[in-house]
Amino acid sequence: MSSGSGVSFKMKTSLSSNADQWAGFGISTSASMQNASVSSCLMTSGSLAPENSYNAASGNTNSVVSNPTDGLSGLSADFTNSIMTCELTRSNTNSDPEVFDLTTDYYILFAKGTLSGGTKNQHTFTDKTNVLVSFQSTQDLAGSVPIIKPFTSILIMLSVFQIVLFSM
Repeated sequence: MSSGSGVSFKMKTSLSSNADQWAGFGISTSASMQNASVSSCLMTSGSLAPENSYNAASGNTNSVVSNPTDGLSGLSADFTNSIMTCELTRSNTNSDPEVFDLTTDYYILFAKGTLSGGTKNQHTFTDKTNVLVSFQSTQDLAGSVPIIKPFTSILIMLSVFQIVLFSM
């Protein structure tokens, strides 16, 4: 959901335990992990923290950006009954070129995996949208709650894989 100067996101995914794991979404102008700006929730021993990172053009390297929480706010996270829920607001603009502005249309990529020493390991699950998403276009889909237009199809697609990515 658009929230003034940013977009609020809510991710839910099943995890095997509350041990060192992560889930996140990337945005990219291509439908691949290459050159993607990533926002993740990291869970270490039941404690959850947000992080921005960047996937290099090769798509094989993910690096934490210089200020990993810049542009992130409103974190709410929970792990109950093997479901991790993570809510955060990402600002529309950012001075770090590896934290993409939300004023451009992007594909949304989803991934999850394990952590080693607080660092994300290669993902063990991925999914993505089939269309570019405009984070600035909204439509009333839920009785006066402006929701980003393409998210109805994204919710259906991702729920098939027991993952729900909301833009709330």
